Amino acid sequence: MENLTVRIHIPDSQYDKLLMVAEGDTIRLRTDSLIGKLVSKYGREYNNTIPTPEMWLYGSNNRVDLKLQLQEIYFNVDHDSLKVSNMIGNLLVRKK
Repeated sequence: MENLTVRIHIPDSQYDKLLMVAEGDTIRLRTDSLIGKLVSKYGREYNNTIPTPEMWLYGSNNRVDLKLQLQEIYFNVDHDSLKVSNMIGNLLVRKK
């Protein structure tokens, strides 16, 4: 089995812009569009009925494929906008 290092960078604790550095290349995962779709479809209140595949994000570069399987997303309400405070999930990495 070959080792592979993936670093996750969250600039200024902004969970809407996850940066994955894998094999020297940066892959951006924009969680803001996913969260926007989920909020418009399911609302802002606690909801444990969201189908699992709707909480997945994908990214890739020439060397790896990434799949972020979010299981939980926590929000803070800031005026009329939502700010992600925490996320729990699994990051799956496949080397090409």
